[in-house]
Amino acid sequence: MTRPATPPALRWLLPVMTLGLILGVMLGRGAESWLPPLAALSASLLAACLFPGRRRVFALILASAALGTLVTWHANHPDLPAEGEYVVSGVVLDELLSADDPGRIVTRLGDVTLNGAPLSGDAWWTSYLDADETLPDWLRPGARVTFTAEAYHPQGRSNPHGYDFRQALLQDGIILGLYG
Repeated sequence: MTRPATPPALRWLLPVMTLGLILGVMLGRGAESWLPPLAALSASLLAACLFPGRRRVFALILASAALGTLVTWHANHPDLPAEGEYVVSGVVLDELLSADDPGRIVTRLGDVTLNGAPLSGDAWWTSYLDADETLPDWLRPGARVTFTAEAYHPQGRSNPHGYDFRQALLQDGIILGLYG
């Protein structure tokens, strides 16, 4: 069975729409709200239905850019629980890292629940050991832990060329910070 041939006039549309999607992804990283990209997506899809010819093509390219912006905005702004104290349960996913600060340990937790409610991503756990305390032998990757911790929302960069801690965590699927 043979596939119907794509009309020559439309063969160039897919690469151009892909470039529009890429542009939308780049714009989505800096978007402040989801409303403008949603409005642009709605308007461009309506225009694609109403207009013929080149206007329809332009509307489709705009729709792909708006879709890229909307999806990227959503990925960079996950639904987060309120900051505050929670009973946390989770599985240690990474080796415990001891930072430059003596007694400080950090690791990634997966399968996280806060007061019994599941979290949609992983968490970054920071804790401090007392001066006379040592790291327990059982606290290794794969161990399930339950403790009380303060949940916080990781902050993004505070200056134009600074390190974006929030973005670095989001790229690894970590949406929440825990201290305690």
